[in-house]
Amino acid sequence: MTPEQNPQAPAVRPKWYRRQYLVYPKFQLSLILVNALITTVVFGFITYQVVRAYVALDDQIQSSRLPAQNLFVELLNAQLQSLVYHLAVGLIVSLIFSGTITLIISNKMAGPITRLKEIFIKTARTGEWPENVHFRQGDFFIDLPPIINQAVQAIKRRWNR
Repeated sequence: MTPEQNPQAPAVRPKWYRRQYLVYPKFQLSLILVNALITTVVFGFITYQVVRAYVALDDQIQSSRLPAQNLFVELLNAQLQSLVYHLAVGLIVSLIFSGTITLIISNKMAGPITRLKEIFIKTARTGEWPENVHFRQGDFFIDLPPIINQAVQAIKRRWNR
């Protein structure tokens, strides 16, 4: 029976819905904030250069003694407004895109750190080490679990002598 056929049945949620994206919030939000700051500074610099080029061109037009209502001047003003608008839209899209990518990448970095932290806390509390340490598929530092597992096995063998 599907949820439409049985309204009492709980709704099945997609895999991405259950995912916890902020596994180490302080670290991940710091990365996102730094990324947003860098993106904003770069867009601010580009906008500054565009406006500076416009002012230089406007100064040249003023020194050429063209009439103030010249069609070229009006087009130049419209072009500047359009450029600033598109740069603002580009900034917003870039912040959303780079923030999302940073969140995904930081999740793959913070996940293993959080997993190791949980394992060490449990081991400190109970004195028991899990049979095998493992990380999620796609996480960074994927080469660490086999090394840790080998080290733990070596320690166990040494203690059992």
